Parts: sequence; C-alpha cells; structure tokens
Amino acid sequence: MPKKIKPEKFLTTLVILFFFIAVVLVLFELNSEGTLATLGQDLTNDTQDTVNTTDDAESNVGELFRGLCIVVDAGHGGFDSGAIGTFTGAKEADINLAVSKNLKGILESAGATVVMTRDTDEALGTTKDSDMQARGVIVCQGEVDFMLSIHMNKYVDSSVGGPQVFSYPGSEVSKELAEALQDRLNELSEHKPRVAKEENFYILRAGNSPAVLVECGFLSNEEDDELLSTDSYQQEVARTIFNGLKDFLEEQN
Repeated sequence: MPKKIKPEKFLTTLVILFFFIAVVLVLFELNSEGTLATLGQDLTNDTQDTVNTTDDAESNVGELFRGLCIVVDAGHGGFDSGAIGTFTGAKEADINLAVSKNLKGILESAGATVVMTRDTDEALGTTKDSDMQARGVIVCQGEVDFMLSIHMNKYVDSSVGGPQVFSYPGSEVSKELAEALQDRLNELSEHKPRVAKEENFYILRAGNSPAVLVECGFLSNEEDDELLSTDSYQQEVARTIFNGLKDFLEEQN
C-alpha cells in the first residue's frame, strides 16, 4: 500500500517548486534583455561604422577634387557630326556630348569646377579649323588642372572594339593619366584590353595642363555601337572615366 504524503510537506514542496520556477524565469528575462541590448548596440555600432566609412570615402574624394578646374571637351558638334554608328546611325557628336555632360555632373558632385568646351549640339566655329582653335582658347584660359576630350572611334574592321586613351608625346603626367583611365576602361569593356598610346592631336597640345583624349569605343563595332547609344552605358562610361582620374589623383598624393 503506497505511503501517504502529509499535506504540510506537500504544500512546502509546491512553494519551493514555484519559487525555483520564478527565479529561473527572472534570470532568463534578464539574460534576454542583456542579449538584446548587446545585439542592439552591435547593430548600432555596425551601422555607425558603415556611415563613417561612407563619410570618409566621400571626404577623401572631396579632398582630391575640391579646387580642381577641369575642362571637358565634347568632340565635334554642329556641322561636324563626327563618326556615324554603323549599326545604329547614332552621331558621334551626340554621344560625345551625352558622356561629357554625365562626366561634368559627376566631377562637380565631387567638388571640381568643370568648364565645357560646348554644352549644346553646336560647333564652336564655322569651319573645322576655327572650331578647334576656339577649343584651344578655352583650354588655355585660367588655371586649368586637367583636360579630358571625349570622342568615339571608327575603323574599317568591324571586329575591332573597345576604348582607347591618348596623350601627347613627351608629357609624362598626361601619359600616367592616360594609363590610369585606360586601366579602368579596360575593366568596363569585354574587348581585348588596350594600352594607352601617344598621339600628336591638336587638342592635347593646345594647353599647358595634363590632357588626354578618350575614344570611348568603336561606332563601327556592333557591340560598342549599340552600348554607346544607350543612356545607361553613357553614364557608366562617364563614371569609369571619373574613377580613372580618381585613381590617378590618389596615386599622385
């Protein structure tokens, strides 16, 4: 026959059991609050670190570009349409201007002062010679730090594609700038990587500042032609040129 439990002992056991359960619940709640608080603090710190990193990056870019005067030359314009897209029929002058305007906006956002040789679909003269001379005058005005001339390429072999950057022979700083831009533009293009070259173009020797001429792609190449005719790729090309200039400035500093 089972042994009977006295009521007093049973009640005492229940009280002890309830007390133990209460203590466990209180400890669990305190530990949860501490974990949540720690987690919340960690998330806050991570978010703050991300904000600080972004602020630092923007500050660094501002330090690099603030106070710089950069001439952006949109090649051709008006009566001089430049190359015509073999597959799209797009005019080089229009694409040059679109990329140049995008580049202007990016540079100004970074703190630079930008001078455009043209910001409409108009030539700067009534002949090719007078147009180029007018561009040369702009490049020579004031304290210009850099000159970036934007163009599109064309070739008889439609398989040839990709961006190409030129500098004036004998200008070491311009050559280094051209190489920095070429490296970035090679990453953008799926064509065989190119090497920056030197050429005796008038616009490159018109002023005293470091200058490069960027052929953003070949309008005779189907892939390049179609990409360069889109707003999104024009913006991407401008951003890539900016990043190349940023790489160069960081290397110089």
